[in-house]
Amino acid sequence: VNFIKDIYEKDLDQIEVEKRVTLEHIHPDMFGTADCIIKKSNGHVYVIDYKFGTWPVKVKENSQLIYYALGAMREMATTASGCTLVVIQPRSSDGEQKKMWDFPKDQFEVWEKKFKSASQMADVGTPIVKGKHCQFCQAKPICPMHNPA
Repeated sequence: VNFIKDIYEKDLDQIEVEKRVTLEHIHPDMFGTADCIIKKSNGHVYVIDYKFGTWPVKVKENSQLIYYALGAMREMATTASGCTLVVIQPRSSDGEQKKMWDFPKDQFEVWEKKFKSASQMADVGTPIVKGKHCQFCQAKPICPMHNPA
């Protein structure tokens, strides 16, 4: 809350909490809910994500936050001038409670292409591969790779 108070300028900026963002232009089922998005009057966007767990969450190239950022900036059309991703994690075991990363503008299109490629692979039924990425997967209890018949 204090971080948000420090960067939000009442009457100038737009703040949205639990904001639904979409990348429907890539795929109709692509949406998510960002904890907080602040659209500054100068066109800069802050995407803020609160994490309660102790496992350290990285902010640099965090695909979840980039996803939210691209959705938020798309709503702004051409007025988005830049974006800062922020993870607030008070219980992080690495001791870093606030992590920030400026998402480079020249990477916006690169990441849109990554998301488009991933959505296309999902649509064609890409084979399931077990790996480190499974750690926090919500489908793990029913996944055939983790629960062979």
